Amino acid sequence: MKLTKHERQEISEELQNITNTLRYTAVFHLKYFSEIIMTQTKEAFTTVCECEASLEQILKKTITIKFEKVDLKSRLIVNFLVDKVVITSIGNTNADCVAILTASTEFLTECTGKAIFTTGYLTYGHFYLNETRNIMCGKPYVMADQLAGKIQFNALVCDKVIEQNLEEARLFTKNDELFTTLGQSLMTRWDVPIFGSLLEGGLVKQSMIVVDWPRYSLDIFETIRSYSVEEFYAPFETIHGALDTLHEEKKTHINETVSFLNHRLAESVKLFNSTI
Repeated sequence: MKLTKHERQEISEELQNITNTLRYTAVFHLKYFSEIIMTQTKEAFTTVCECEASLEQILKKTITIKFEKVDLKSRLIVNFLVDKVVITSIGNTNADCVAILTASTEFLTECTGKAIFTTGYLTYGHFYLNETRNIMCGKPYVMADQLAGKIQFNALVCDKVIEQNLEEARLFTKNDELFTTLGQSLMTRWDVPIFGSLLEGGLVKQSMIVVDWPRYSLDIFETIRSYSVEEFYAPFETIHGALDTLHEEKKTHINETVSFLNHRLAESVKLFNSTI
């Protein structure tokens, strides 16, 4: 159908409203959520409500940049897409970088504490944006979405540019303590298990940058110790069933999460003892 002159003018005006902007984005997958929807719809809805409530409380928190308090809700936008949660910054400043790292880590920790299997990927890059219609499109979202779906343990994995931008933020603000705990950066390396990639019967693991969420959340642990798979999984059993009845993919997710949790807690103990 041929467009009228008026329609062509409207499209032209819309195109003029499009801007190319740099943003941070974190995509979280609520793992195995479709299974819960199909078998326990009410519990699935409860999970979404718990996620929303957690994010509402998280966005009420503040961070400090160059002695100024910044509200997380003033720097971040959150969207729910059924089994995904997307957190996007409103800009590309140092405050945006620290804000999305803080909120994303808080969210992952809250989900784990609420017995929700969650994987997230945080990246940064160019988006096309139409502020009038609140439409945004960019490669960073696609990359984050794809990788979040493949990660096989409760984790927040970061693109290397995030670590670089965080270092620049520390230099610019002259604050080496940005996003640190016990005097060390919360960004660390880990061999991340990638679902769907098998080599001689085992998961392919790739060294990637991850957030040390156990160290970030030390205050929620009654005691810092090693957890057995059974102890970790106990809160998940009500919805997901007995541990020995789970399929191998879910068991792998649990085992990999416990392995990461225990290793990072042990490293935290070492850091704590070194500061005494």
